[in-house]
Amino acid sequence: EGEMDCQASFFKKNQERLQEAEAIQHKLRKYDLLADHQTRYDFFDRQLPPEVYDLSRLTKWLKKAERENPYILQYNLTDLIQEDQDSAADQQFPDHLQVGQNLFQLEYKLAPGEQDDGITMTVPRAAINQIDRQRLGWLVPGLLEEKVTALIKSLPKQLRRYFVPAPDTAREVIEQLPFAEGELLEQLATKLSRLSGEPIRPTDFDLTKIPSHLRINLKVIDENQSLVKEGEQLEEIQREFEQTSSGPSFEVAESKWNQSELTDWPDVDIPEVVEVSHQGMQLKAYPSLMDDGDSVSLILVDSPDKRFRLHREGVLRLFLLKHQKALRTQIEHFPGLNQIQLLATSISGLKLREELIRLLARRALFTTEQLPATNEQFQSFCKQARNRMSVVIQELVDLIGPLVEQYHEVLMLLDGIKQPYLKPITDDIRSQLQLLIHPHMFTVTPWRWLCCYPRYLNGIQYRLEKAMTGNHQKDMIQLPQFLPLWDRCRKRLESGQGLDDQEFVQYRWMIEELRISLFAQPLGTAQTVSIKRLEKQWKKVRL
Repeated sequence: EGEMDCQASFFKKNQERLQEAEAIQHKLRKYDLLADHQTRYDFFDRQLPPEVYDLSRLTKWLKKAERENPYILQYNLTDLIQEDQDSAADQQFPDHLQVGQNLFQLEYKLAPGEQDDGITMTVPRAAINQIDRQRLGWLVPGLLEEKVTALIKSLPKQLRRYFVPAPDTAREVIEQLPFAEGELLEQLATKLSRLSGEPIRPTDFDLTKIPSHLRINLKVIDENQSLVKEGEQLEEIQREFEQTSSGPSFEVAESKWNQSELTDWPDVDIPEVVEVSHQGMQLKAYPSLMDDGDSVSLILVDSPDKRFRLHREGVLRLFLLKHQKALRTQIEHFPGLNQIQLLATSISGLKLREELIRLLARRALFTTEQLPATNEQFQSFCKQARNRMSVVIQELVDLIGPLVEQYHEVLMLLDGIKQPYLKPITDDIRSQLQLLIHPHMFTVTPWRWLCCYPRYLNGIQYRLEKAMTGNHQKDMIQLPQFLPLWDRCRKRLESGQGLDDQEFVQYRWMIEELRISLFAQPLGTAQTVSIKRLEKQWKKVRL
C-alpha cells in the first residue's frame, strides 16, 4: 500500500501502475474499477512463498526470484483494473487534445463539487488565443454521449418531450455527428430538429443545467510552468489577458518581427498572419505595427482583433509622423478655431488642436476596414489621405464647431436648474454627459456615432426644457426602468475594460438611442430600440 520502506524496483513500478489505474478510474468516472485491498493481497499471496513475511526475508528472496523472472512481483494493469476498461479509457479518453498542430495535455479527475472535476487542459499562456471554443465544446469521445444527454434534458419541456428517453436519443444522435466538426450545439440542434420535426435552436439548450464535469477546465501556465489563470470560460480568460497586455504577445527568434523606433514603414511586408515556433509549439501569430508615441514598433500579437486595433494605430502614427506639418497647417486654418477653443475650455483636459489633427488624419487615412500590409500600400494610403484632407476638413467644420457650441448651451441650461425635485433627471444627464463629452471624444468615438452627437445634445435640451416647464412626470416614471441599463454600461465604460467588444460597442450606442426614444421621442432614433432589445443585446456582451 506504499507504506513500506522498500527500495526494490517492483515496489516503485507497482506504485506507478496503481497511479495509472487510478487515472483510468478518474477518466471513466467510476469509483469501483480499482482492485480492492483483498485482490491486491491475493496477488502477492500467490507469488510469495509462506516463509517470506517481512522486509528482510523479501529482500533475500527477491535476489534469486528476480533472476528467474524480473517481473514476478510487478502488477499488470489487468491485475488492478478490467482489461476492457483499460482499452476504453485509451480510445475514449485521450491524454492530449489536438488543436491545430499542437497537443495540449489533459488531466481527468473524479471530484464532484470541485473546480477541476472532469477534464483539465493545460495551456501555455502564449497559446491561449490558439484554442478554439468550438473544439472545447466537444470534450472527448468518452464524454460526448453524457453531454448530449444533458443537453437534451436541458431543453424546455415542450421540446424535451420529443426525445424521451434522453439517453436513447443521445446514442442515436451521436452516431450521426462527425466528432469535433463544427459547433456542437448547432450540429445537435439540426439533428434533433430533423428527428422531431420541430425547430430546435442552439439557444434552446440551457447551459446552466449542464454538470460542471462536462466542461473543460483550463489551466494556463507561464514560461516557468507556474499557474497564472484557471477557469472554464475560454473567452473570459482570453479577454483578461488581452486587457492586461498592450505589447508583444511573445518573442520569437526572427528579428524581423522585433523592430522598434521605426519612423517609416519597416523593410518587410506585414501580412495578417504568420506561423512561428514558440516554446516547442507551432503558433499562429499576427504581425502588427504598434504606436510608441514618437515612433512605432513591429511586433507579434496573438489575436486578429488585437492585431487590427494595434496595427491601425501604428499606421496612423506613421502617417502623423510623415505628414505632421501638412496636418497642423490644415488645423491652424480651421474656421472659427479660436472661438471653438474658447467654448471648449469647459471640457477639462481637452487638447483641441491635437485631437483635431488626429481626427483629421484618421478620417482622411481610413476609408474602409482594410489596412496596409506593404510599403507600397502604405504610400497609396498616404496619397489618398492627402487628397482627402480638404473634404474631411469640411466635414469637421460642419460638425465640431456647432457641437462644441451646443454643448456649451446645454451646460448653461443644466446649471440653471436648481429645483430639488428635478435632481434625478439632472443627475442622469450629468452622468450621460460625463461619458459622452470627454477629452478624447473626437478620436475614440466612431465617426458614425460622433455625427449623432448633435441629436443627442438636442435630446438633452428637449428633456431639460420639458422639465423646466413642468412636463417631467413621464421622465420620472421611465427613469427607474432605464437606469439599470445605463448603470451597467457606465460601469463598463469607467472601468476601461472590454471596450473593444463590438457587442458592447453596439449596446453603448443603443443606450443613447434609447434615451432619445424614452425622453425625446419627437427627435427620432437612428435604429429601432427598446428596453427589451437592450436586454437582449446585453446578453451578447462578453462579461
